[in-house]
Amino acid sequence: MQPGRPDLKGTVGIGVKLFGVAGEKLLPADREAITQDFVFQNHDVFFVDTARDMCEFTCLSLNGKADDYISQHPITGQILDDMEKVVESALGIPYWSVLPSRFGADRFVKYKLEPESPATGPPVPDYADPFYLRADLHARLRQQEARFRLLLQFQTDPDTMPLDRATVRWSERESVPVHVATLILPRQDLDQRGQAAYGENLSFSPWRSLRDHEPVGSIAEARRVVYEASADNRRNVNGVPVAEPATPRPASWPARRSTAGR
Repeated sequence: MQPGRPDLKGTVGIGVKLFGVAGEKLLPADREAITQDFVFQNHDVFFVDTARDMCEFTCLSLNGKADDYISQHPITGQILDDMEKVVESALGIPYWSVLPSRFGADRFVKYKLEPESPATGPPVPDYADPFYLRADLHARLRQQEARFRLLLQFQTDPDTMPLDRATVRWSERESVPVHVATLILPRQDLDQRGQAAYGENLSFSPWRSLRDHEPVGSIAEARRVVYEASADNRRNVNGVPVAEPATPRPASWPARRSTAGR
């Protein structure tokens, strides 16, 4: 990420909230919620293996000693370098859950989102705009819908596909991701009144999930606490109640220009 330009070479993420999911959820505050969340980023591995590693890296970073950690963990340094990539459009790149989840009692999966086709439409974005990805997203969805394939990658070998080593890439040759659904983002106007506030007050957590799809690994365990505390703090600051929506907000369609009097 470039200072003052958060969209440039920063990690891009997507949160998906699925409605109509009956059954008890893992988060105590959302036991009766009818939603299930999925969280993705635009790089397929994390830069440390475990929650302990994350704490060590963070503590050193806060004291200006991140290079000390990286010198002893070159894989972390390489992944951080790889994550600093320029993204032209959030709608034209793949995303991964990075961390595994249960798939029933005895199987484990990672999730992937893959665009159905390259992003087309607006010209090359203005990288001088610190929020150019937002501008690009708004411009593209005003013109046309976007589609992503949701894929599952099953763990086929516990040694090469570990559950608590987040820097280890699960080979897509060894386990080819399976297309199970299509995510459709309808054509809409994201600048219409209420859209930004609605999105700002949503919260996402991979732990807002049925037990059959429970996240696994120490980083996932840490996320459970951190994500919940972050959502509570943000909603308190914004002065909104802490509650899951019961129905999705309808897409805001671009207003049609009147031709009257022409």
